[in-house]
Amino acid sequence: MDGARSKLCPLYDNVEERHAREVKEAEAKARAEVVENNPDVDPEDLEIKVSDAVSRARAGDHVFGHHCLYLVLAVLVLALAYLLMRSC
Repeated sequence: MDGARSKLCPLYDNVEERHAREVKEAEAKARAEVVENNPDVDPEDLEIKVSDAVSRARAGDHVFGHHCLYLVLAVLVLALAYLLMRSC
């Protein structure tokens, strides 16, 4: 069914998988742009370390779930990229 499903309109795709993929791609793009535009920035400095509570929430089935956390992380990376680019 997956082969047939992939040929259907995007209306029928797996929204959760697509959302997670798009967020990861946006985060990777933002990180790459920051490193490219700021060669003195260590890519490890762009890693966002989360608390145990956030890690537990990411693993659980909460109303906002992991999708919201991925979105928040992507926004934080983009905000960091913006601040780093402004400081140049």
